[in-house]
Amino acid sequence: VLLSYPGLEHMGALPYVVSKFGLKVPIFCTLPTYNMGQMTLYEAHEAKSQEAEFNTFSLDDIDDALMLSKQREVETGGNEKWGVRTLKYQEQLKIKGKDCTITPLGAGHAVGGALWRIKWRTDEIVYAVDMNHQGELHLNKASLEQLSRPSLLITDSTNWGREGTPQKRRQERVKELVLEVASSRHFATHHPTPLIFQARIPHPPHCPPRPHIHHVLLETLDRGGNVLLPSDAAGRSLELLLLLEELWHDRRLGEGRRPFRLVFVHAMAENVKSFAKSQIEWLNSSIADAFNLNERHAFQRTQAKVCVDLAEFDDYEKQKPGPRVVITTHHSLEAGVAKVLLSRWADDSKNRVIFTQRASPGTLAARLQTATVRPLTLAIDVPVRKPLDGAELEEYERDKAAKKLEREQEEERVRLMKEIGMAVDDGGGGE
Repeated sequence: VLLSYPGLEHMGALPYVVSKFGLKVPIFCTLPTYNMGQMTLYEAHEAKSQEAEFNTFSLDDIDDALMLSKQREVETGGNEKWGVRTLKYQEQLKIKGKDCTITPLGAGHAVGGALWRIKWRTDEIVYAVDMNHQGELHLNKASLEQLSRPSLLITDSTNWGREGTPQKRRQERVKELVLEVASSRHFATHHPTPLIFQARIPHPPHCPPRPHIHHVLLETLDRGGNVLLPSDAAGRSLELLLLLEELWHDRRLGEGRRPFRLVFVHAMAENVKSFAKSQIEWLNSSIADAFNLNERHAFQRTQAKVCVDLAEFDDYEKQKPGPRVVITTHHSLEAGVAKVLLSRWADDSKNRVIFTQRASPGTLAARLQTATVRPLTLAIDVPVRKPLDGAELEEYERDKAAKKLEREQEEERVRLMKEIGMAVDDGGGGE
């Protein structure tokens, strides 16, 4: 298994297929993809568990799926050697027993993102999905110059059939990425034509978007509105955090008689920032040069308030009221804090939602982005977990105990089958 990025789209199913389908194979990725991917899966599990009972996979399943191969070999006494192995960019790894070599190369898009060069005998295969051929605020562009003409190129066609936007026009279109919310059931916009919601933040020397994005944010805050930025757990959210903390620092937006608040909300936010600070060699050269010059990391700024859940965010909002920009998880708006805040803020036309990427079909975000008629009638269901009592609690405890017993019996059955298999192998060897 080759993991290219730490997002849910690329590794969200890994704990499920390992735990439910028994996938036991070598897994390769870069160190940032391993660290950030683990935080992404933890956060996703927490977000879904806050809404309802989540049984697709457990936290233990995440840990098992992402266990390093060396650690598994030690814990199993050498019986099992499958698991995760991390690689550096341009590190060539020859697959044992196969005439095959794999090499990860920088792909942009996310910290540690990789495109894979696979040499099989005399052929060269390149697996390159979601790569970004332009530099970003914190990442170098994809390392396409390191590739010769491959025998086979496997890539995606996300933008196939979509009209491209020249870089000079892209910064002018940033304002069109803003969806102005008119009410909890009706979403209105000042634009007479459908909006385009795909927002990249290119590398500053090529196409600096700051003044335009900043204009949209400050315009909303000045009129007393809030801005919701639904993003991912450890990819685009880091770029947004870097961009906005720079804005808050340069313009001192968190100071004065009417300060504006910048908040980063999700369960693993502190861990994500910590990993970003410890992985400077995976960021772009400008950040590394600045660090070498003044020994201060770009992600060491403290302009953003980090909240681990909605309860902490609510407490912070009571303590320090006022307009705020919130970066949070699940750009699909299907779960987590983003969905809750959308339902809260949608009845005030001063508030805005900014999408930084196209949503997957069938999601709440996709319905907003693709709507051609405004205002849009829309119902938002926000599940709320409440404590059980009485007969409901007793029935829940019985079901929980029955499932636990069933799981223990299955584990014992698997253990016995392994012992029988080992005994048969030993007997065969004796003969």
